[in-house]
Amino acid sequence: MYFEAFNEKWKITSSLPQEGHWGIFYNNGSGLKPEMTTVFEGKTIADNWTIVSSGNPSVEFTYVPPIGSRNYLKGMARGVVPSQYGIAVYIFVSTGWWIKPYADDRRRTKIQCDNSFVCNITTGGNDTSATKIRAYLLPIDYNIPVILGGSLPASLETNALDWIEVIR
Repeated sequence: MYFEAFNEKWKITSSLPQEGHWGIFYNNGSGLKPEMTTVFEGKTIADNWTIVSSGNPSVEFTYVPPIGSRNYLKGMARGVVPSQYGIAVYIFVSTGWWIKPYADDRRRTKIQCDNSFVCNITTGGNDTSATKIRAYLLPIDYNIPVILGGSLPASLETNALDWIEVIR
């Protein structure tokens, strides 16, 4: 990412030495930084930011909000290319399962380049009192079922590379 046209030395501090070097051009206007020429020549740069962890595909929760909280659910998907998979999240409230974050949005929760994901599981109703949370690691082309207070279909487990459930 580049935030400035030119480097700005006045932004450099002892605790943040990198702040003065976000420019595309050198601060004295002497020219384009060498590493930027490929960008402006239209060449493609290899993806060196996506982390593909080794091992079997798996999903895990790194933070589960306590009952009553409006904090977001957080997790990691391992052993997959993030752009080819997504997470389907469901919560169990009262007597049935509900898709999250929204019923009218069939997009899965996106897996970030660092293999992390974040999902808002409290978008309305009694969501903060959910007693179970499930997440499924699914191929991007799988049609996620919208569940509004019902049972989870067996096809979720059959199509998932992995899934996890927590009871709180």
